Amino acid sequence: MAGKFKWHKFSDVNLSDAFFDSLKEDYEEFPVWFNKKSVEGEYALVFHDEEGIGAFIYLKKENEPIALSDKTLPAVPRVKIGTFRLAERYRGLRLGEGALGVSLWKWRDDKDEEIYVTVFEKHHELVSLFQRFGFICVGVNRRGECVYLRSRTKIDFRDPYKSFPFIRPNFRKAGLLPILKGFMIGYFHTLS
Repeated sequence: MAGKFKWHKFSDVNLSDAFFDSLKEDYEEFPVWFNKKSVEGEYALVFHDEEGIGAFIYLKKENEPIALSDKTLPAVPRVKIGTFRLAERYRGLRLGEGALGVSLWKWRDDKDEEIYVTVFEKHHELVSLFQRFGFICVGVNRRGECVYLRSRTKIDFRDPYKSFPFIRPNFRKAGLLPILKGFMIGYFHTLS
């Protein structure tokens, strides 16, 4: 898996790559949307390797209501994970955790109240990944996608996945394990 994540302009990403075929199948308007983002100079987090695109993540800041089938969520500062796609060859290899981790760090750093994603229930592995990281289905949108949301005000600190990347406010002990030139040196420090 020689490759790395890097921010790329949409205009520098090859939309005709077979990687995008499933997105084009699920969203008829995907090519039009993608070209619009290219013209607007938008960026996406892209993982490339020797075979091509391995992952593509688009994050968008919003402050608008979210319409669901039975209610509308009020407008608050949010990050929307607008596109989150992994190539088949990377499913089950934890690349998705890394991609979601980067998205959550960006959300944390931007200090927005919520982060959310919309996903069709047929994408079981993706749904499972978001649930593991504390996203909760709050309803279904007009397309029939589930809206999975995470809020800064409802972080479950009992589970490190569900609280990532936040640290419990009453945290009192820390560990440090420095690695020096191929040798692992154990060191544990207690904060008081």
